[in-house]
Amino acid sequence: MRKVIADEWMTLDGVIQAPGQANEDTAGGFQHGGWHVGYFDDLAQRWVVESIVKAGGFLLGRRTYEIFAAHWPNASEEEQVLAEPAQHQAQVRGVQDARRAAGVAELDGAPR
Repeated sequence: MRKVIADEWMTLDGVIQAPGQANEDTAGGFQHGGWHVGYFDDLAQRWVVESIVKAGGFLLGRRTYEIFAAHWPNASEEEQVLAEPAQHQAQVRGVQDARRAAGVAELDGAPR
């Protein structure tokens, strides 16, 4: 049996909403998006890249999946090292077929 490892960004007071961008998730009037960007240094970047590249698969929530699906087709060449494992794992595990059946956007940016 494989392990599920949760990788989350969370403030000390429990906020996990919209860590990456100001407009990432404004649901419920949330106005503090991008709260962790100021603390993201080279060490953190290397850890994220290594974690993604070594992952055996990805289990994403709907909103995170949609953010990934919208981002990767337009990602810079430098970021493709992160996109390729995600796209490969989705194809291998049939995630795209499951998402298509559920009406969720594909990793390659195909419309719903």
